[in-house]
Amino acid sequence: MFGEAMLIFFDTGENGSDELIKEGIKEYARIYDIKIPQRYDIVRKEGHKPRLQPQFLHFNISHSGNMTALALSEKEVGIDIQYHTPCDYKAIAQRFFDKREMAEIGENKKVFFDLWAAKEAYAKKNGVMLTDGLKEYIKDKDVVILNLFENYSLALACEEKDYIFMFLYKNNIEEG
Repeated sequence: MFGEAMLIFFDTGENGSDELIKEGIKEYARIYDIKIPQRYDIVRKEGHKPRLQPQFLHFNISHSGNMTALALSEKEVGIDIQYHTPCDYKAIAQRFFDKREMAEIGENKKVFFDLWAAKEAYAKKNGVMLTDGLKEYIKDKDVVILNLFENYSLALACEEKDYIFMFLYKNNIEEG
């Protein structure tokens, strides 16, 4: 095994979340040579992020535009992807962001979406409601912003620093 590492999958198809999670788990088990329980469930509870039962891996999933991002890890993880939609990003940032982040955004909508994705990923990793963590200065947190796709912002909140990226399904990602 590679030490503490994770897999991040992307799907641009019409596949459901559970299908992507199950395919991701199979790949993770193959690459890292772990045993998957014969039976496991993806458990969803209102107000909480989904979990595996029994808990043998952690995962987090995000959807935006026509893209789905999935992170799998042996430790808690949060992932968020944001399609750059038209919006009044300055008004949203004014309401929810730290003053230092407001200064960083300026006239740059991409920076707004990067910070928003980072805040969502951080909240998801820590199992808190997004509104509880929006005013916190995200640059002090363990979040990585990944610039992988045009017109999308992607953020990962994790303890690991080794990532392997995989596409399970390939379709057009240009349109939201």
